[in-house]
Amino acid sequence: MIDKQSRQTFPILVLITVASLFVYFVIVTTRTVYSFDESYTMALIRYSFVDIWRITSLDVHPPLYYFMLKSFTFIFGETQLAARVFSWLAVVGIFLLGLFPIRRFWGDGVCLCFILLMSILPVIQFLVVDIRMYSWVMFFITAASLSAYSIFIKPKMSVYAILVFTTLCASYIQYYGFVGSMVIFFLLFIALFLSNQRHSWTRLIPFFLLFLISFSFWLPALITQIRAVDMHFWITSITPKDILLFIYYTFSPKEPAHPYLIFTLPQMAVVLSIMLIFIGLILIEVVRLYKQKEFRETILTAMCFALVFVLTISFALLYSYIKSPVIIPRYTTTVLGPMLIAVSIGSAQILKREKERYLIFIFFGLLTVLGITRFFAEDRYNEEILKEDREMRKFISNETQTKRAFISTLNAAGTLGMFSVNYPSNLFFVYSPRKNRGSLRPFHLIEVNRLPEDFDFFYIRNRYLPTDTVGPKQDLYFRSKIKQHYIITDSLIQYERSIYKFRTIHRDRENISD
Repeated sequence: MIDKQSRQTFPILVLITVASLFVYFVIVTTRTVYSFDESYTMALIRYSFVDIWRITSLDVHPPLYYFMLKSFTFIFGETQLAARVFSWLAVVGIFLLGLFPIRRFWGDGVCLCFILLMSILPVIQFLVVDIRMYSWVMFFITAASLSAYSIFIKPKMSVYAILVFTTLCASYIQYYGFVGSMVIFFLLFIALFLSNQRHSWTRLIPFFLLFLISFSFWLPALITQIRAVDMHFWITSITPKDILLFIYYTFSPKEPAHPYLIFTLPQMAVVLSIMLIFIGLILIEVVRLYKQKEFRETILTAMCFALVFVLTISFALLYSYIKSPVIIPRYTTTVLGPMLIAVSIGSAQILKREKERYLIFIFFGLLTVLGITRFFAEDRYNEEILKEDREMRKFISNETQTKRAFISTLNAAGTLGMFSVNYPSNLFFVYSPRKNRGSLRPFHLIEVNRLPEDFDFFYIRNRYLPTDTVGPKQDLYFRSKIKQHYIITDSLIQYERSIYKFRTIHRDRENISD
């Protein structure tokens, strides 16, 4: 029940939500350069729905997100801004889940904690702008976990249907969504069984079977992808450094792959260490609360929501150690919603205790500092990337040809794919002396096994990591084979990529004779 005091509090919750979403929308409008994954997304949605199904069946993600984004951009324009707004809308949906079902189940205190977490948690700044599926999986998994809880406390047929719908959407968007959905069903079955809700337990079975049957249409593609991942996948083996990154990723003051621009690694390490200490103290306090009968049921509820996150990530880590690495930090955001609900429930209970509430105040204060720091760190990084993008556009526009040719070796095909999205209506060739077994789609790249001889072109090169032994060899082979026909007339070296203007020698001779 919503009492009079709660009605007076609701406008404040709405105001915080609107202010936070406005800040996130500002971030959306200022991010104007694609990452590789975003370029992949924008290239893929230019295909038909049938082709998207086929291409994703050969990749490592199901197709629903791309279907949704293609439909959205068909209405609002196939632009970068429209695609980022689509990710922002998923975060809007998560805020609405906080304002309505979460508030209805646990009251204003838990609702406020959840909205504040969504407002200040640094990783949300990544989810709100990234043209990928993670924010939408997080939305559907959060909705599914709330539906499962609703079934547990007051089962309704309509809520069973919502549970199937949200878990199917999460599963058809990303495989962590599928694992998270299975965990939600598993926990709900156990909770109903232990609470002697036999009728609800029995009723859940056909809905669970409906979920499995509906997802089985993608099963052949899933089996093929599992085999491909087991043979070769781009994710590297998990190291102790990766485990540490998983622990602090959600509240990191910068995207881990980005350089340190406004603070140093030691400074970040100190702040994150303090944060981990307070998280540990809060966990100790939660255990103390659990020992008290008046808090036990509420803490158990929070633990069940936390288990959706913990069991999903544990399964991914276990599979990564036993079979093949399939986990990177950003994948953990797909099941972050239930964990935020758990943290919100626990925080609201600790806030009721005068002596211990300072832990929550400091925790939220540190998160606010980290969130603000991330805003300025990513804004600075975005400025650097925009500067490089302007330099690149100027470099390419100096060429007078209307249709330009770009070439890369197979190792740099991903970077060339980004160029194909940023500079469409040009020709993009991937040189590979041997037939490439993989697919270059969704990028519109042409694989060739012959070296160029009689036309000018831009040569795209990666920034090779010390562990990359293949890329430099491909680059050296390509350059050595064409040096008798070409000279480099100009170049631009950037942090992640390099570009060179190759001009045919005979063309220079023609200009001299003229």
